[in-house]
Amino acid sequence: MQTLESSLLTSSSDLSPRSNQVNEQVIAAIADLRNSLPPPGEGESLIRWQRFMAIGALDLSVAKIVESHFDAVAIIQEAGVTPFSGIYAVWASKFGGRHLRAHFDSNSNTWMIEGQLAFCSAASLIDYALIPVSTPDGEILFQIPSHSIEIDSGDVASWHTPGMSDTDTVWVKVKAQLPHSNAVGKPGFYLERRGFWIGGIGVAALWLGAAQKIFATWQSLSRERSRVDSFEQAARAECFIDLQCCGAMFLQAAELVDNPKSPIVRIKETALMIRHLVDKTANRLLEQSLRNLGPMAMIAHSEHSRRCLDLQIFTRQCHAERDLAELCRELDNTIAETPIGRGKVWFE
Repeated sequence: MQTLESSLLTSSSDLSPRSNQVNEQVIAAIADLRNSLPPPGEGESLIRWQRFMAIGALDLSVAKIVESHFDAVAIIQEAGVTPFSGIYAVWASKFGGRHLRAHFDSNSNTWMIEGQLAFCSAASLIDYALIPVSTPDGEILFQIPSHSIEIDSGDVASWHTPGMSDTDTVWVKVKAQLPHSNAVGKPGFYLERRGFWIGGIGVAALWLGAAQKIFATWQSLSRERSRVDSFEQAARAECFIDLQCCGAMFLQAAELVDNPKSPIVRIKETALMIRHLVDKTANRLLEQSLRNLGPMAMIAHSEHSRRCLDLQIFTRQCHAERDLAELCRELDNTIAETPIGRGKVWFE
C-alpha cells in the first residue's frame, strides 16, 4: 500500500471537486490496487476490506470513487462478463424517483435507454457507469459509456456541504442506444446476487478506516495536552472498544462470505449488522471527539476537519432505523425456522 499512501499524502488537503489533483489520486489508487486487491467472497475478503480501510483512512472522497470502481468490476465479473477498459462507477440511487428506463428496439437491435439519476459520483472522471435500468422484463444492469451521460446543469450547484464534496457528485441525464452486449446479467441480477451484500460490507470498511484515523488524531491531540482529563479518557476508551468490536465483526464476516455454502440471507444479516455497528461507532466517535477536544481540533486541523465532515455525510448511506427494521424481519424469519434449542441457530 506504500504507493497508494504516498500518492494520497503528498496531495493538497483542500481539493476542488473537479480538480485534476483529485482525478490523479483516484487514478493512482486504482492502478495501485488493480493487481493487488482480492476479489470479494473468494477466500481473501478480509484483505480486500483491509485495503479499503487503509484508503478510507487517507481520504474518504477518493476512497468512495475507488471502491465504486472495484465494486463495478466485481459485479460485472460475478455475472461472468469481462469489464471494458476504463474507470467505472456504480450509480444505483433512485432518490426523488429518478431512474433510467429502457426498451429493446428490434429494428436497430439495440436498447434505447433514457432518464435522470441523482447522486452520481465521479461524473467527470469515469469511462462507464454501471446502472440498474427498468425494462419491461425487470431491472437490468447496463454499462453506460460516459459520452451518453450529461450533467444536469440545473443541479450542478446543489452540493452545498463541504462533506464529500471532492467526489464530484452531481445529478445527470442519460440518453443512450446500446447493444445487448452492454447488459450485465439477467433481470433482477443486481439485487438478487450474492455479492450485493458483500459489497455493502466493503463500503462500511471505508467508514471504519476513516473512523480509525479520526480516533488516532483524537489520541494524538490529547497526548499534547498538559492536563490529564479522566472524563476524556473514559470517552476515548469507549470509542476504542467500539472500534475493536467493529474489527471483530469484519473478521467474522470474512469467514462467512468466503464460505461458498453460506446462504445469502446470512450474508445480508451480517452486512446490515456491520453497517449499523460502524455507523453507530462513527457517530459516537464524531460526537465524543468534538466534545472532548473542543472546537480547535476542527478549526486548526483542516485534514481532520474534512475527514469528520466526510464521514458524517458518507455514513448516511446507512439507512439507520429502516435497515434495523429490515434486519429484525430477517432475524424473526430465521429464528422462526430454527428455534433456539432445535438445531443450528442463526448466530452460531
